Amino acid sequence: MILDADYAAGYLAAIGNAVLKSEHIQKCLPKKYEEYTRLYSVISVDKRGLDGMRTVAISNFSRAKEMVTNNEMDISEGGSNGLCIIEAVMMDIPYGGFLNETYWYLYKGDGKYVPIECPKQYAGLCSFGVG
Repeated sequence: MILDADYAAGYLAAIGNAVLKSEHIQKCLPKKYEEYTRLYSVISVDKRGLDGMRTVAISNFSRAKEMVTNNEMDISEGGSNGLCIIEAVMMDIPYGGFLNETYWYLYKGDGKYVPIECPKQYAGLCSFGVG
């Protein structure tokens, strides 16, 4: 596969300029979606971009955070997936309802991910987990 130079540069800048956060707090659900169930897609991203993503869906935000923070099931794939995203999506709504609710993590190389601010290179992007 040929690596897209622009994507690779953005990915490396996102990792190099990551702004750490103490923790991610679950956002409130918009009123118009209160009757729906929210799921959390856990997406790992490597330097290959879309070809380097994998997604699992979790029904509980706390569990999704625990899974990512502890690098369960080797989400980092030996450290090659430097970024991980938890994205809220709505069950039973096409394309997840566009909540634009993401929680970003950086792999620190010690077997753990730490919370970070959304990298500016990815600001405004959504639907990582649902395509």
